[in-house]
Amino acid sequence: MWLRDYLPDNFQYCRILLYGYDSKVPGSRSDQSIREIAGTCKNVILDFRKLTKTENRPVIWIGQSMGGLIVQEVLSQSRQHRSFNLPGNLLTCSLGFLGYGVPTNGLKNDSLLEVVRGQPNFEMIKSICIEDNRASHYLNDLAKRFPLCEDSLSIYYFYETNPSDDLLDARAPARRRVDDPEAVDRENTYWIPRNHSELVKISSRSDYTYMITTQVISIILNSTRSN
Repeated sequence: MWLRDYLPDNFQYCRILLYGYDSKVPGSRSDQSIREIAGTCKNVILDFRKLTKTENRPVIWIGQSMGGLIVQEVLSQSRQHRSFNLPGNLLTCSLGFLGYGVPTNGLKNDSLLEVVRGQPNFEMIKSICIEDNRASHYLNDLAKRFPLCEDSLSIYYFYETNPSDDLLDARAPARRRVDDPEAVDRENTYWIPRNHSELVKISSRSDYTYMITTQVISIILNSTRSN
């Protein structure tokens, strides 16, 4: 089960929306970038809010791995838009962001790069991975833009502590996909004893990750009500 399967029962007065995009990796024929995916996501959500007359409804964002980067990009683009600080702007309406395994400094996955090498989506995958022990130009740029959004948001990060197996070589040592040394000193950071792909897989309502998630969402909502 996933977060979305349980959240509607715990927060019945909230509308839980899921945004999907083409995340196919092997065999992809798309050369889309994170910026393009985020731009489409932003516009689809804005259109939906206009059609349902919910332009000013508060938003709490949840994103895992690349999905977390897309959320950061959506909010960064919203801040740069001429509607910033006006009613209806997505950043202006946002209360918080919960990021699970977000590779802000890059994803450690050399095998993934080999899988997509020569495909149209290689540059996009490369932009979120660590190569030669360095984050990509895109991630460095996003790391400068997204902090400008943080003053108006309650932000919580969740990271794995368990390693993931290599995609191509079963004999290769397992390692964490996301390992951000800076996160140790960051407020509102939680370390989850799971691997990267299992971070948001929920076993029950008493699941450790789920309990923390519902507590965090409740804190954000209660803080908003008190203000």
